[in-house]
Amino acid sequence: MSTTTVPTETVGFTVATPDKEEHIKRAFGRAMKKYDPPGQPPAGPSGGGPPGGGGGPPGGGGGPPGGGGGSPGGAVPPAGGAGQPAVPNQDVRPHGSPPATFHGDRALADNFLNELKLYFRLNWVVPAYQSHITQATFALTYIKGEQVAGWVRDFGEFLDTLNPTYDDGIIVWEHFLDSFCERFQDSTKENQARNDLEKLQLKIPLIDEYTSRFEELARQVGYLAGNPETCQLFLHGLP
Repeated sequence: MSTTTVPTETVGFTVATPDKEEHIKRAFGRAMKKYDPPGQPPAGPSGGGPPGGGGGPPGGGGGPPGGGGGSPGGAVPPAGGAGQPAVPNQDVRPHGSPPATFHGDRALADNFLNELKLYFRLNWVVPAYQSHITQATFALTYIKGEQVAGWVRDFGEFLDTLNPTYDDGIIVWEHFLDSFCERFQDSTKENQARNDLEKLQLKIPLIDEYTSRFEELARQVGYLAGNPETCQLFLHGLP
């Protein structure tokens, strides 16, 4: 009597491992319990980094702020000869003044972010500030007070869930910027600037003051120089 063995087939199931970006978004959603996690902002003209930046420190483009991968004054010669990357100086210390402490005043939110980005641009060569987790943590130390304590705590808990080796990407800094703006930026600022622009009047002979004030309000509203509407508003304020 003969027996026939029927071959069996083993079917394997593959579970996709979430990538770094998805992992960070999930951690952000768990930690920021009171706030909706911001979506990934579209890449601007400079790439996928923070506003004005591209993958390096805020305001940079993968290299020094405003540069193209080299130093502000020119290219840095390689440390080990041709084709060898320059070795960062671990003794570099921060320069300049950090931002003024933010206590939750919406009128000062934009100024705080501008000072913070300027400080990081100035200190892009400091090894510690090349970490996006460190950048966000540093920023949290300058946000204090009863109005901001809950948000700072929640965002700090989000940072605690990250692995500095695996998760320290530009998306961490983008989450900080998006969440801060969503929580603290003055949502009425643009409308207020538009109203002030429509009411702005030239007081002879203060033409320079009128022009400067008009340009600042137009920038806040988003009007372009040379736009017919912008020109009409400028002429409307003349006596």
